[in-house]
Amino acid sequence: MRTPTIVAVSSLPPAILSVLREVGYRKADIAITPCEATDLLDCGSDGEKAFVSICNLATGEHKTTWGSWGGANIFNRSNPVDLDSNTYQIPPGVGCVVRGHIGGGRPVYASIEVHPATMAPLLPPKVEVTEKEIRILCSLRLKSGPYRKEALSAIDVASEDWTALQSKGMLKRTRNGGTSLTIAGKNAIAGERW
Repeated sequence: MRTPTIVAVSSLPPAILSVLREVGYRKADIAITPCEATDLLDCGSDGEKAFVSICNLATGEHKTTWGSWGGANIFNRSNPVDLDSNTYQIPPGVGCVVRGHIGGGRPVYASIEVHPATMAPLLPPKVEVTEKEIRILCSLRLKSGPYRKEALSAIDVASEDWTALQSKGMLKRTRNGGTSLTIAGKNAIAGERW
């Protein structure tokens, strides 16, 4: 299974930023998944409309194709976003696919697919974390309250652990003690099942 990496939208190349502005994506981070090939099929569901945008990172050009509201329908039989499940190669170094959907009463959803050879410049630097730090970060995925407190007490977390994670950029802490994962923290525990 391909594991996505979360990156800050502000760190992306102009071609991708242009697509995200065009579709109204406003989140601070986005998932990037390495893949050598993809399809155009990304059906919308009830109240949603899917889109697929093919970008050339070298020239900055892109072409966005929109699906139909609610997915495939009899009145739009040739829409590739609703119907084309053929596999297409993503060219290394220049190719990128941005896909997602709008509508449904939710914010715009989008994700990025790039060739593995193209992925390295888009990624944040890797930070080493210990097994205990991974367990602490995983427990922060739990909603704040008794379950999170119980998980953290089982790990025996000290103030030095919080300071170390904060200095590595894995988490943010507020003055009142509130704690949340950063993009680096989310990436450190991507794929972890703890």
